[in-house]
Amino acid sequence: MTSYPYPTDPHVVLKKYWGYDEFRNLQEDIIVAVLAGQDVLALMPTGGGKSICYQIPIIVKAGTGLIISPLIALMKDQVMQLQKRGIPAIAITSAMKTKDIERELENCIYGKYKMLYVSPERLKSEMFISRAERMNINLLAIDEAHCISQWGYDFRSAYLEIPHIKNYLNKCPMLALTATATDITSVDILEKLAIPNAIILKKSFERKNLSYSVLYDEDKLAAIKRILKNVPGSSVIYVRNRQKTEDLAKILQLENIRADFYHAGLEHYLRDRKQEDWISGKTRVIVSTNAFGMGIDKADVRTVIHLELPESMEEYYQEAGRAGRDEKKAYAVLLFNAGDPREVRERFDLQYPPLETIRRVYHILGNIYKIAYGSGEGMSYDLDLNYLASQSQTTATTVYNALKRLEDEEYIFLNEAAHHPSKIKILTNNEELYRFQIDYPLFEPLIKIILRTTEGAFDHYATIYETDYSRLLQMDRKLIIKQLHQLMQYDLLEYIPESDLPKITFVTPRLDSKSIIFQSERFNLLKARKEERLQAALHYATTRNECRSSMLLNYFDEKKNRRCGLCDYCLRRHDTTLHPKTFEALSEAILDIISEENNNNNPQSLYKIELLFSRMPLVQRNKIMEAVRFLIDHKKIVLQDHTYIRLIE
Repeated sequence: MTSYPYPTDPHVVLKKYWGYDEFRNLQEDIIVAVLAGQDVLALMPTGGGKSICYQIPIIVKAGTGLIISPLIALMKDQVMQLQKRGIPAIAITSAMKTKDIERELENCIYGKYKMLYVSPERLKSEMFISRAERMNINLLAIDEAHCISQWGYDFRSAYLEIPHIKNYLNKCPMLALTATATDITSVDILEKLAIPNAIILKKSFERKNLSYSVLYDEDKLAAIKRILKNVPGSSVIYVRNRQKTEDLAKILQLENIRADFYHAGLEHYLRDRKQEDWISGKTRVIVSTNAFGMGIDKADVRTVIHLELPESMEEYYQEAGRAGRDEKKAYAVLLFNAGDPREVRERFDLQYPPLETIRRVYHILGNIYKIAYGSGEGMSYDLDLNYLASQSQTTATTVYNALKRLEDEEYIFLNEAAHHPSKIKILTNNEELYRFQIDYPLFEPLIKIILRTTEGAFDHYATIYETDYSRLLQMDRKLIIKQLHQLMQYDLLEYIPESDLPKITFVTPRLDSKSIIFQSERFNLLKARKEERLQAALHYATTRNECRSSMLLNYFDEKKNRRCGLCDYCLRRHDTTLHPKTFEALSEAILDIISEENNNNNPQSLYKIELLFSRMPLVQRNKIMEAVRFLIDHKKIVLQDHTYIRLIE
């Protein structure tokens, strides 16, 4: 009888596969509870090492772990990291052909893989259900568990299928993990997952090494330059659209800053190269949309800068938390100015197009893919957003938001920015290939490298990477692709080039567009939740008289009265260190100076802040500015253009 090939001691597994001597705070408690057969809800901050909490129990116990994850990119990154460590893992995605999915699920039944990653939408598939019940599943892990709650910030209705799939599995424990859940969301997670007796293990969301700041500046570019000049080290700058990533990276390059850009529209090999250059330190600053960061293991990020306000505190906390994972001092800075609230509101309103627009997009979508009414259920297609927008005679933004609303109502499922690597299948036998190489020696090197590096290509579609072939053969990548197309013309193989287009899947058979119905109560609920989260983010950005860390922790229902001492508010207080009576006298003196000026001129006239310094030469400038901020926050004066102030009557 073959002995179990993996260590059964969690500490040995941690050392053997990850190289760590000790677990981080709470990791071991979670692992022990899961190994004891307990259902667990684990609440850990971004960068807290959540994946180890389910990966190690899966390795320790016989069987395969089933991991539900919402993002294809995150699943693929996890699988790649596991495979590098010698742990067999597979992700089932919509990019795979049906027969390939069937084959890999059968492999899971026979124990080929230790971990199986799937999206929540996969749980509805009869093909998946029929095979899952034959697997030896030792743990059901739910990543980003807040997605199951309508109180959460990223609700995904397919997560509601999870309790049903558990009925088909062995009596295995369930581990739900999230980095962003309020108390009400946590309660809802337990209810929706049907694990009322689960142990809740929570690590404080406080990041004691991370300085949160909101920097009010009309010239955000100048602010970015100052931050990067004053804080050396690696940085991420988050922006809202792809064009801004390129524009800002070019501007920083002109300032001799080693910057690059990243977004989901780039080809896969370019994204990999840019990511690797940043991780290795060759690139100092990466300017990115929110497509960047999930699953990326880089501990020494010193600054995370947001050029624009995210749509929720959860999103901001998650992205800002990518700074300082090495526990050393790091900075999370949100840049904000007077025009931002209006832009945020306009962006929010665009997320809910008129119903007729949504119906039109759905109708044209069906026409583009030539899907007959009543068919198409479960079928996936590449999505060219710009082409769909042109056919719909509207903007790409409107089309995207229409698709998201259709997804909310479970008519479609949108896999955003999913990379589908190139695949080939050999259509002939070894003898024919050998004769072809003799007749056409130009193709011999490529054919040999395909046979040597591509397992199973005679039987099924196998993944290939043209960049690897280019490196191994010392041939230009474009020539490799050209030869693959030529081999396809000779009927020797089928070649499906890689695609970075999003995938769209029809969850239901295609309907007549007039039959598209929105459940008004649910629609309004989801919209109201997003509105609440947006207002919380705006409150965070516009409040100047509270500790930033305390605001974040209070949002996540972790009450904390002690100030962090690191954020912009705490540092201003520390710099001022005025006795309350002195502070009060200084504030009154400022009001008197402005009043004196107003009595000589128009009562509503503007007073230049710079003049206060000359009128009170014995008072430190930072103390004057703290008093000015206090008067602004308490609506005694109004700030205009960051230069002038006037009284409020």
